[in-house]
Amino acid sequence: MSSEPSIDSNHQDAKNTSANAETLRRFAEAWGKGDVDTLMSLMTENPTYRASTGAGPGAVYQGRDEVRAAFSRMLGGAPQSANPPPPAAEVAFFGNRALAFWKLPFRSPDGTPAIVEGVDVMTFDERGRIAIKDAYRKSW
Repeated sequence: MSSEPSIDSNHQDAKNTSANAETLRRFAEAWGKGDVDTLMSLMTENPTYRASTGAGPGAVYQGRDEVRAAFSRMLGGAPQSANPPPPAAEVAFFGNRALAFWKLPFRSPDGTPAIVEGVDVMTFDERGRIAIKDAYRKSW
């Protein structure tokens, strides 16, 4: 039996959408600050992070310990800034899922400034916590 929330794309509850939007806003802010503790406070007890990096189509991290370690590695090399990246340029909610399109300033392998574009597919539980963060990005 899977511990992932079922996908509910037919039911759109304004209260749930509002809670999910607030979670996503807080998550993006914490990501920009490299605040792993806050990120983890917004995740379920058994989260999944499907990264856009790693072997194959991307590494999969399951459970709080693996997800925390992956977030820490991912954000450990990111430059911290007084001006974190802006919130997702576009967000679409459907049922207990959201698509969040983003742009992140980064350094390309040769050290030149670059912008990485991507989209996260987020799945929320009934309390508005993130159960799955499934990341997709364009490579440079």
